[in-house]
Amino acid sequence: SDWSSERVLFRSLSWNVPVVLSKFYDPFRPSSTEFSYLIPKTWNVYEKIGVAFAKFDLNSDLGGVKLRGNIGVQVQNVDQSSTSNIFDNTRNTVRLNTDGKKFTDILPSANFAFDMGDNGVIRLAAAEQVARPRLDQLKSAFEFNIDATSRKPSASGGNPRLDPWRATALDISYEKYFTTKGYFAVAGFYKDLKTFIFDQNNPNFDFTKFIAGSPIVPITNVGNFSQPLNGTGGSLKGVEFTVSYPLSMISESLEGFGIVGSYSNTSSSITVDNTNLGSKISLPGLSKTVTNITAYYEKNGFSARVSRRQRSDFIGEISGFGSDRELRFVKGEKIVDAQIGYEFRDGSLKGLGILLQVNNLTNAAYETYQQTPDQVVEFQKYGRTILLGANYKF
Repeated sequence: SDWSSERVLFRSLSWNVPVVLSKFYDPFRPSSTEFSYLIPKTWNVYEKIGVAFAKFDLNSDLGGVKLRGNIGVQVQNVDQSSTSNIFDNTRNTVRLNTDGKKFTDILPSANFAFDMGDNGVIRLAAAEQVARPRLDQLKSAFEFNIDATSRKPSASGGNPRLDPWRATALDISYEKYFTTKGYFAVAGFYKDLKTFIFDQNNPNFDFTKFIAGSPIVPITNVGNFSQPLNGTGGSLKGVEFTVSYPLSMISESLEGFGIVGSYSNTSSSITVDNTNLGSKISLPGLSKTVTNITAYYEKNGFSARVSRRQRSDFIGEISGFGSDRELRFVKGEKIVDAQIGYEFRDGSLKGLGILLQVNNLTNAAYETYQQTPDQVVEFQKYGRTILLGANYKF
């Protein structure tokens, strides 16, 4: 068994929100027309996913090359739906909106590992893949608003009829192992996306049937409507290099020292329309380059390591006003972490280990911007996180 505990060293201001609300405010009634702008915030999403699968293992010899792997198929049956309260301006009432869909995905896959001898391995994999939408993307809520200053209508909502991300994925890699001490690997991947999910902004949506009875008379019936939709077609591809190299392979005097690193370069042919960030943007969350490097020392119970991870600029999904998701350019980050520890291997303290870890050692900032990096929207420094831990094995 293994027992451990950690103590996080930081100070923060906090309060009990329910107690504060009950002391200074009347009970909140989310279904009341008095709070019509908050009514769509109440929604539920229901997912029923049935999965069946079959897998067959492979282990054979092909002309002196050892083959290991498996082939299989997975069947997913999905029943998704959502309910949400919607405020009807035309009748000044709250009504329940329910929507959803059912579908089935058949997902075959195959994985092969070829032992090429001399500690070299080639791996091949192919599969049909799916990834579920976020729950907030599946909500049936519809949030309508007429700006009191510009008197222009706008709205946002979810989409309970979303399909998941679907792709045909191909992967190939070559791995070279240096006995039991280290390895080098190069891998390539390609994804042919059948469907993906993006936020569509329609600036010419007709709100005629929603503005009747509104206390604010709009100057136009046309405005912006934002909603997650499915896109089709496109590809995602990239290459990755990984190395783990103990320095004792250079000299025995360097025993315990080592380096672990990786570099990936990813690109996509997919672009989507987004009027807030530009006419065409890349997939959210995709950085073209990502690197990681770790230098370490481990010997006689003592361990120490410093890691640095870096990613290039990307489009991120962040929490905006009212906790709604919004897209924004995020500046590439460089984060340095460090830790040091010791495990007692003899005496009465045998089995006891202590660890000191510092995350974001250089206090790197989180930055977002509009269009170009000089148009800064956020510049935040969260400081360092210090963790002191102990574990005991017996």
